[in-house]
Amino acid sequence: MMGKKYLIFFAAALLGSADAFGQNLDPTVVVDRAYEGKLMEVHKPSIEMAVPDTVMKFDLDFDYSVFDTPFRGSYEFRPYVLSMKPDASLDMSRNLYLKAGAGYQLHPVLDLIWSPELKNGWSLDVYADHKSFIGKYHNLHDGSETASDAWSGHDLLSKAGVAGKYDWGRGSVDFGAGYYGVVSENFSWSRSYNAMDAFFSIASKPNPGRNYFYSLKADYRFAGDALKGIPEVSSIREHVFTADACIGRAFKAHRILFDAGADVAGYSNAPWRGAGQFYFEPRYEYRRDRFNVSLGIRVAKIFDSDEADGTYKAVDVEQVVYPDVRVEYILVPDILKVHAAVEGGNRINTYASLLDADHHLNPLSYVPASSPLDYTVVKADAHAGLEGNAASRLSYSFSVGYCSLANAPLEAVVASEDGTFVPFVSYAPYSKWYASLGLRWKSEDVMFDLSAAYDGIQGDAFVDGPYLLKPAALTGSASFEYNWNRRIYAGVDCMFSSARKGSVYTASGYADLGLSAEYALNRSLSFWLRAGNLLGMKVQRSPLYAEKGVYFTLGICLVL
Repeated sequence: MMGKKYLIFFAAALLGSADAFGQNLDPTVVVDRAYEGKLMEVHKPSIEMAVPDTVMKFDLDFDYSVFDTPFRGSYEFRPYVLSMKPDASLDMSRNLYLKAGAGYQLHPVLDLIWSPELKNGWSLDVYADHKSFIGKYHNLHDGSETASDAWSGHDLLSKAGVAGKYDWGRGSVDFGAGYYGVVSENFSWSRSYNAMDAFFSIASKPNPGRNYFYSLKADYRFAGDALKGIPEVSSIREHVFTADACIGRAFKAHRILFDAGADVAGYSNAPWRGAGQFYFEPRYEYRRDRFNVSLGIRVAKIFDSDEADGTYKAVDVEQVVYPDVRVEYILVPDILKVHAAVEGGNRINTYASLLDADHHLNPLSYVPASSPLDYTVVKADAHAGLEGNAASRLSYSFSVGYCSLANAPLEAVVASEDGTFVPFVSYAPYSKWYASLGLRWKSEDVMFDLSAAYDGIQGDAFVDGPYLLKPAALTGSASFEYNWNRRIYAGVDCMFSSARKGSVYTASGYADLGLSAEYALNRSLSFWLRAGNLLGMKVQRSPLYAEKGVYFTLGICLVL
């Protein structure tokens, strides 16, 4: 009966059209012809803030940007830093890319992309990706950090699938299906999460001679999580459906758009309810030479399912109308652009999104005892910044802003009756002043990257809620790479974070220092080496979870 009601709700969401922040599920791996090439570049994971700086917005080219994954600790899960990207300058006829490696402690890696040559507007990419850690963790759960107290565990992430596209003169269709799996084991319990994803989208192309334009998109995930060692729950099934639609008309430099959407999550065998949201947004846009402006008002409503009969009812949220205003001005073409915005909105935090942020997430680990799958409300997010290029080699970006949240996911740690620490998820209101800086220098032989973010968190929740961890005030990363004759590559990188403080437990700050090297035997084959955590620090990407010691990974990169 409950399943039937979910299906009815999904169908109603699709017919009613489209997505509010429904893009919390991103089941696809975006692959294009840029992957048909190169050997190594050293890239760090992006530093993700604990809450979003901006909310979803719709621009003139149908490029959607949405919330960051809402609960990432100091940054998203990445077992290691090394990432290889093909070089667009290489022979575009090459359409097979393979990267593989292993080492100690064990961080196996496998990346495979095959892009067969197709004609008549069709393109196709087949991909497989595996990243994992298998080894020792520091025993932080009882406060002991001696080598003898270390425990063995693992964290495996696997993806595979196919993504295709058909392009014709007036529009394009994107489609695909894939697998997403997480297998993890910690000191007391384990999980095996398996998900199947599918997506479809169709959109018109910008055309000066056509006044009307449109975009339609739908995503669906079905997942099952098998759990061992948690007596209260052994398995959870999840359905996540998102849809969005936008239609508009152009009048020379003016555009009027109507955007609508739905985001629905349903569960079975789970100790919580399903949830969903609908939104509608009219928007006016103006673009003239160097000046762009967008004026929109978002109306969004959250729904929650009743535990008894599975029906969905409206949730009493203090705010349903949100601003969506953006202004952009190009002061110097290709050199300096300034922008400002005031935005707001909601998102449903699904089990998939929380698990993507923390692979050791306990489905019962939430404070207070209600549900970890709550919603986030961004009352207002005002920010301004600048970006551009200098001296043809330097690119930069800088922004500052203020964000007020009525309900946001936060890391938490509580002490159990036996004195051990247990990681939790909690929701609380707070506000923050924030700033971010990005710099990149790239020449023929040298590349330097720097990114840093500051969050000035304010709120009574961190005083009244002793189990909460205050998000890190400073996070960032830096990397340097030198190549000699495109034959030998060498690099150094560092990811860093200040402490996430709590009255019960504090996740200490860290600097994760790494080195990398690669030797290109020829244009098709290279050998690479990566070493990480060279300072031997307790890098807690998630509270109470820190891999022990230095690690290194050796591997090959093959392009055919």
